[in-house]
Amino acid sequence: MNISKKLLLATLSVTVIAFSGASLAKADTKASQQVATKAISQENLQPVNINVSDVAQLQTLKGVGSHRAEAIVQYRNEIGKYTSIEQLTAVKGIGLKIIEDNKGRITL
Repeated sequence: MNISKKLLLATLSVTVIAFSGASLAKADTKASQQVATKAISQENLQPVNINVSDVAQLQTLKGVGSHRAEAIVQYRNEIGKYTSIEQLTAVKGIGLKIIEDNKGRITL
């Protein structure tokens, strides 16, 4: 085999190996993303006790961001423990829609 054929064969081999590695890396990244998404989804299914949860846990509720979560904690600190889930509507920014969207996840 002459040098140009050997060079061509070596170049093709390197190209195939490079593309194979890129495909494997892409597949590994996709699998990692799926695992992370599943973990987040499972976290979002966990019950959230509004009398003991911190801001981060409250933010896992649908429609509750950092501002609303902080307001829930502030209300709890000022007024005391929640005695009903509906009492959340006394917190500015929390309405019946948020309670309904999280039905079954909010606990006392």
